[in-house]
Amino acid sequence: MNDVPSPATGIASTSTTPARRNNSLLKKTKRRSTILSRSANQSEPIVENPNNSPQINEQLKNEYETVRAMNRVLEISLKHFEEASERIHQFSETINRTDHLLDLWLSVLEKTEEIRSYVENSNIPANKVS
Repeated sequence: MNDVPSPATGIASTSTTPARRNNSLLKKTKRRSTILSRSANQSEPIVENPNNSPQINEQLKNEYETVRAMNRVLEISLKHFEEASERIHQFSETINRTDHLLDLWLSVLEKTEEIRSYVENSNIPANKVS
């Protein structure tokens, strides 16, 4: 394992899995939540935990920003799914109306054919225009 801090970040690079990293954070902080505190009004800045080192607080801030970005993507995706659902519903209604209009058109066409057939087969004298 390489625990030497990186010159760019100042954070020791380890080859541990995320679960091991979380366990190491739990050992250092002795708590699972409130590593960073955030008020209900999320427009206020993040408050760092004074019990953590600046590197850990910076790492937690980066993870928090990543989670916020993922939440924004999920919110946008949900909005798009809702819009798609509305469009599918409208499309379904349009199909039902079209089906009804086609049935009506076929009914008119059938009646027209019946009348035409009746007129052609009957001996009704045509009205002469004088």
